[in-house]
Amino acid sequence: MKQIVKSNTMLVKYLSAPRLNTLEKLWNTDEATLQKMINDVGIDTLNSSLYNEITLMCKIINADVEKIHIEYIMDYILENYSYLTLSDLKIFSKRMVEQKPYGRPILQNIISSLKEYDLIRDEYAVMYQIKQKQVHDDIKVDQDVENEKMRVIYKRMEKDTHEPKQTQKERDAENRKAHEEKLKEFYKQYPQTDK
Repeated sequence: MKQIVKSNTMLVKYLSAPRLNTLEKLWNTDEATLQKMINDVGIDTLNSSLYNEITLMCKIINADVEKIHIEYIMDYILENYSYLTLSDLKIFSKRMVEQKPYGRPILQNIISSLKEYDLIRDEYAVMYQIKQKQVHDDIKVDQDVENEKMRVIYKRMEKDTHEPKQTQKERDAENRKAHEEKLKEFYKQYPQTDK
């Protein structure tokens, strides 16, 4: 009985917390992630509240979705984006409204926009860390990245990074330089004689 009361109290606490509307405000708080809420109140308790949040989001963006789509979005978010917060959903909804898609958004548009939001969120996190590093120039990146949010983001972005490809112009310049070097060696071996 105490566990149920505790989980309901925690859920009320999470749901009654003010929703932030910018990434800057969100990044400077310790708002609970969806995963933390699952750990604290249980998946079943969170599912009903998250369902209501996503339904509200779909109404705000005037999405053309049915109950099964809302359930799919909810499961998709919990499976792939459990590090998001309820404020993230509000910011995401705001972005969807501002994008003004042609017609009413459908499930695929929402999922695609969610992926795009996640990338924007990651970019913001990296830019935030860069700004913090500029403020504290003498701190190494490894020391600067102490919180878990940034480690996860860096690991995810590290997988996607690769050396920049050399442009055709750069390859041509290298080839031209190598060719000129060979010509110089040739002229050294076989100097021209005037007759």
